[in-house]
Amino acid sequence: MSFLLIDADTWTSAHWISAPWVRVAYGTTVGVAALWLAADTFARWRRRAANLTPVATATATSSQPGFLQPDHEAREAALERADAYEQHLREREAAERQAAAERAAESAVGVKRLTGAMTLFMSLFTLASMIAGTVWQVTWIGTVAERYTAIEKLEAVIRAHPLAFTVAVLVIGYHVFDFIAERRWRRNA
Repeated sequence: MSFLLIDADTWTSAHWISAPWVRVAYGTTVGVAALWLAADTFARWRRRAANLTPVATATATSSQPGFLQPDHEAREAALERADAYEQHLREREAAERQAAAERAAESAVGVKRLTGAMTLFMSLFTLASMIAGTVWQVTWIGTVAERYTAIEKLEAVIRAHPLAFTVAVLVIGYHVFDFIAERRWRRNA
């Protein structure tokens, strides 16, 4: 409490303002005033946003809330606007689906053309390979026919084409089995 023991002769206004307790008191006053102002402003904004009447200005006739007497015409108008908006949304979604389908169809046409061209190329390549293979096979078969007997010719074909021979035997065997099983079924029926 040394600031209270200051001599009156040496005390000036500069000392009074620079005293630490004055600064604390001033800061506290400004802070409380700012809080009060902020709280009052917030309360007024809240009351106005909620359409509330201050208690001091309220009358006995305004005690009925507004939602007890709804505006039926405004409600019907709002429902009609909602129905119109929903119809608009449905139309927009249908248009978006249509546009997406058209884009997909356009890209499908491009893919279809590409696959068609590739198929044509592969067909022509296969045809050319078959023609060349047939000419070569005829020449080879003529050579084999001149040199070998019937059994040697069959062995030469099997040795030259083991995979094709295996597939041919399996297909023939399946069809023979299927033919016999179908005949047995008809006989029992």
